[in-house]
Amino acid sequence: METRGAIQNRKEDEDLVKMSVRSIFLLVFFMFTGLLGSLVCVSYVSAQNQKKLAASEIRRFESYKLADELRQSSDDLTRMARTYVVTGDPAYEQYFYDVLAIRKGEKPRPENYQRIYWDFVLATGEKPTPDGKPVSLRDLMRKMDFTAEEFSRLDESQARSDELVRLEEKAMNAAKGKFGDGSGRFTIVKEPDLPMARQIMHGEEYHKAKSKIMEPISEFLAMVDARTASEVRSLRKKGYVHAGFMLGLAGMGLAFTLGACLALHRRFIVPIRKLVVAADHVGAGQYGKQVEHASSDELGELASAFNHMTSAIQGDILEREKTATSLAEAEQRSR
Repeated sequence: METRGAIQNRKEDEDLVKMSVRSIFLLVFFMFTGLLGSLVCVSYVSAQNQKKLAASEIRRFESYKLADELRQSSDDLTRMARTYVVTGDPAYEQYFYDVLAIRKGEKPRPENYQRIYWDFVLATGEKPTPDGKPVSLRDLMRKMDFTAEEFSRLDESQARSDELVRLEEKAMNAAKGKFGDGSGRFTIVKEPDLPMARQIMHGEEYHKAKSKIMEPISEFLAMVDARTASEVRSLRKKGYVHAGFMLGLAGMGLAFTLGACLALHRRFIVPIRKLVVAADHVGAGQYGKQVEHASSDELGELASAFNHMTSAIQGDILEREKTATSLAEAEQRSR
């Protein structure tokens, strides 16, 4: 009794027998082309996913840089104001307003401004990098496609930083002998009050105001980190799926290649070898040699033609032998 596997193999053999050589090669060609095309498509999708992953990582890094620049600009303003109320050097007051103007986009933004900049300016008086185009920090943040909630945290931090600027201006004007008139302007002129200026810049109120600037920045960083980390995880998962598909297609290609080699060997190489062996027998004078074949394709036609040829040769030889025998017998009788 045939097993299920044997029955399946026999059915496959019968299907192959019914197919022509051209059909088999076309089938193999189209299957290889399909597998290769699928692999190319999955590779392309995977490459696009990798681009998105890289872009997401870059956005994450740029988001951190912009948030850090807001924090750094607040620290730079503090540094300039504190140094001014101690030294009275007008250069620090100018630097103070330069920091504000660059942040608002009112002055050209130095190239690579996110790197170390004001430390070199304070040490040498020279700009370490040339000026670029004016662009506000807020506009740079808008280009990063932050969510509304994330942007609200930055807005809140910058608003608190602007409030701290007014406190810093109050201290710097006190060091110059100018005091507020209640309308937001410093029009009242008196003797400079350096102790008051220093108290403002180093007092508890200033430190509390400073910490309030950092709170929304810290919240913003946590929100951006959570969002971008989720994006990165999602894209990485897709990358793993794509890699799995490519491995699966590669495995299918390998299995199909092995199967095709075995099938083609059984379908073509074995019959051809039988024909070669039969031809050798005919060459040795064994004209009755026949080739067994079950296919109706081109190889089957070739085997059938070979068998017909050998049958014809054998029939011709038998006819000649018969004729020669008849002639010999006739010659004997004539004697």
